Amino acid sequence: MVEQDYNLSLPKKYYMQIGAPIHKRALAFLIDFLILDFVVFSTTTQTLKNVLPDSLSFSQSLSFLQSNSALMNKLSVLLVINAGLMFSYFYYTQKNFSQTIGMRILKLYVEPIKKQGRKEEGVMKSWQVIVRNLYMIPIFPLFILFFIDVAYLLLYNNRFSEKISNTQLVEEHEL
Repeated sequence: MVEQDYNLSLPKKYYMQIGAPIHKRALAFLIDFLILDFVVFSTTTQTLKNVLPDSLSFSQSLSFLQSNSALMNKLSVLLVINAGLMFSYFYYTQKNFSQTIGMRILKLYVEPIKKQGRKEEGVMKSWQVIVRNLYMIPIFPLFILFFIDVAYLLLYNNRFSEKISNTQLVEEHEL
């Protein structure tokens, strides 16, 4: 069988990038969170069910944990491990693929902001990905970034973490 080279002169496809709308950002985050809930947080939930008595209310469970400092320390370690896994998921997927699973489903991706006069290769640096996702670390000043990001997103259609990391979440439209 002889292969023929069809030299078709089809028109070149052109694309336009726009900032990702808030509803797509939120849906992508929700999809990622559901994936993490299924894979990572389900073990934490099961551990809490095994440790805490079933008949306790929230306030009773809290006082039970406060009275058992050894158990509270173990659960704190579990929380840090969960946060580390969540951070790792976002770091790895955004660094290596420029998108998480939720972003891929919605055809969104993260890219570095190109500065005038600089030649950017389109690959995010590690520090940019870390800064984008600092809000996931459960340490006092860092988790406040989540609320700052939401407020900034509602006001400027861009996350504060994106601004300081020089990155943006975009979607691409074929023209």
